[in-house]
Amino acid sequence: MILALLFYTALALSLFLIVNWIGRGSVAIGYNSMELLPTSDDAPALNVSIRVATPIVFTIIAATLLYEIGWGIFVAKIYIVAIIYVVFRWIFNIAYGRRLLVNWPKEIVLGFVIIALNWIVTQHVLKNRTSLLPDHSNFISELWVLICLYLYNIINRIHIGEGQGIQRKYKHILSKANRFLKIYGGLISANTNNDKLKAIILAVMIYEDFNRPRIARGLENVIGKLGMAKTFGLMQVNSSQPISDWESVELGIKKIIAAWEREKLVIHSYNAEYNTSVGIISDYNADNDYISEVTEIADIVESRLYRGTKDKLSSAEQAPAKVPELPAIQNNATGLVIETINSAGYTYVSVAPEKEGLDWLAMPESSVSVGDRIEYPVTSPLTNFNSKTLNRTFSKIMFIPSVKRI
Repeated sequence: MILALLFYTALALSLFLIVNWIGRGSVAIGYNSMELLPTSDDAPALNVSIRVATPIVFTIIAATLLYEIGWGIFVAKIYIVAIIYVVFRWIFNIAYGRRLLVNWPKEIVLGFVIIALNWIVTQHVLKNRTSLLPDHSNFISELWVLICLYLYNIINRIHIGEGQGIQRKYKHILSKANRFLKIYGGLISANTNNDKLKAIILAVMIYEDFNRPRIARGLENVIGKLGMAKTFGLMQVNSSQPISDWESVELGIKKIIAAWEREKLVIHSYNAEYNTSVGIISDYNADNDYISEVTEIADIVESRLYRGTKDKLSSAEQAPAKVPELPAIQNNATGLVIETINSAGYTYVSVAPEKEGLDWLAMPESSVSVGDRIEYPVTSPLTNFNSKTLNRTFSKIMFIPSVKRI
């Protein structure tokens, strides 16, 4: 019995890794993996089918192989693999600090559905056989295959609102921010009184903690003694030897403040606050996805915990005399607004300029409307900019301070 349980556990862990691997590879076609920032469920049938069908397919394939290698004795109770898989998935999300991100009613229902279906398949299809390889006389009716494909396609086109998911993820972010303030608030305040900088520091903590929760950091400290890890602690700072979360926060704050001292003096031709924030975060980690996500987390933290702050990140923005004069006409364009989207304190505008083509603009939240004719500054666009709150990637987008209706 113990040997069988160990064998089923090994299969369950393999299933867990396979489901995660399939999920990561299916993000581009609509699968929702566990994310920190809110997105909508645009492909519900795809998401449910991957979560529910994959364990069944895995069980059938595993049972087939067991029969073929003469280990059919393990097939009679192979549904235990699904039980271990579901329980392990719940424990994993709790251990990784994702309790508030999980839709537990849905997760529990899916878990019981997975277990029940695997039990049914085991009892009525898999056990008491000598082989599970296909027989041409037992193929499912082509009619039912077409019906299932039709229903899958229809259900997958139903858009499920993102409200509850957004609230869970905002709740997770704010819960983490308040927890870190309770532990490290004094240390943060001892190093800076700037509320916007505090929001960035907390955003880095939240993002790093999501990707390296306490259990993973503990493992890093163990393997770090063998020289197999290079970053440690809550803020994942580089170190030649393992360090505590508190030490990593001290070093991480100093690194962020050092970057701010440099970046706040840089003169930007537009949106100095945004560009200064990006400069600080990119100094910490230059990965585009990292910059985008930490920026949006910082916006959420600032809007909820430091709402109405008068602090600024950029000193240069407060000294316009140092900003070089730019030719007004040569650097401006005009066009017709054809789409607007408000998200996370920004307004995204699609504009058809007088020249051929289409421009996407982003600016602090504005009341621009579809049909408005606007004048806007032409700036160097960001390429492949990903907005997690919109669940959308812009091939080219210009960040600007404002537009002028004409």
